[in-house]
Amino acid sequence: MPGSKVKPRSLKIIALHKKGLKVWQIAKEVDAKASLVVAAIRRAQLRGDLPPATPKPITSLSGLKRIYQIKVGAVGSVLEAQASPDVWEFVAEQTIAGGYNTMAEYVVDLITDAYYEQKGTTDD
Repeated sequence: MPGSKVKPRSLKIIALHKKGLKVWQIAKEVDAKASLVVAAIRRAQLRGDLPPATPKPITSLSGLKRIYQIKVGAVGSVLEAQASPDVWEFVAEQTIAGGYNTMAEYVVDLITDAYYEQKGTTDD
């Protein structure tokens, strides 16, 4: 923000963040709520006083849903709603023939194969 000065508490938050302290530790040190510390860090990143946050790897489907704003869905209900009974039978037969316990496992295997084929690698 042009003409605005960085407050002393924000400078202390920046310094503590640079030392590697966690948000809760900084909050305790500067006697503030964690939300204030997070906001100060974000403003410092926008000003260039701190490097931008590094994105955390997606480690769960709930994280994927939040980031991409999509629903995960369920294989059975989608298969029933969007495919014919002939397709259901095909999937059931492929599931059994492939030694899968569930249709979901079969579908995930197909998706995994497609992923590695597109990337140009295989796990065979």
